[in-house]
Amino acid sequence: MKSPNEWRGSELGDNQGMDRPRISRPSARVIVVDISWRVLLIEVVDPSTDRHHWIVPGGGIEPGESLAEAAARELKEETGLILTPNDLGSPVAENSGDWEFLGEQYHSDNVYFFAQVPVFDVALDGLTSEEAKVHSDWKWWTLEDLDQTSVRIIPPALSGAVRSIRANGSPRETLQLPYEE
Repeated sequence: MKSPNEWRGSELGDNQGMDRPRISRPSARVIVVDISWRVLLIEVVDPSTDRHHWIVPGGGIEPGESLAEAAARELKEETGLILTPNDLGSPVAENSGDWEFLGEQYHSDNVYFFAQVPVFDVALDGLTSEEAKVHSDWKWWTLEDLDQTSVRIIPPALSGAVRSIRANGSPRETLQLPYEE
């Protein structure tokens, strides 16, 4: 696994024919499940394309933050749930991929933590002004709903990762998740 310094953002030089470099945006995320193993997801809408997708809470790593500190901060901002970095333990999964949002090209290296918590109502009052513009909804999803939905879920193999954690506990080695379906 990469060190926190290796996960920090920068611009990537070659953008495969794009006019400008991709922006590197490493992120720390939390797969949050309730006691019934439903998964909390946030709906994000790109106003520039009206593209909708559902993601686990999390986001960019700030200078000086560890991966777990970033994940805990983002979780509080996006859901109101307060967990400490120690509560999150070690990462359970990771993936990497390219994406576009608000007309910008990005590359993300994502690390995922896991937390099982009692069900709660998400509080959106901690969102940054940028997040408030693009976060449109939240929902607790059953694993069966995740398997059957036609909407875009990021990461696409989320239900399989949660099933693996439910059956085997936290993995010794981080799970390698696909980025795209």
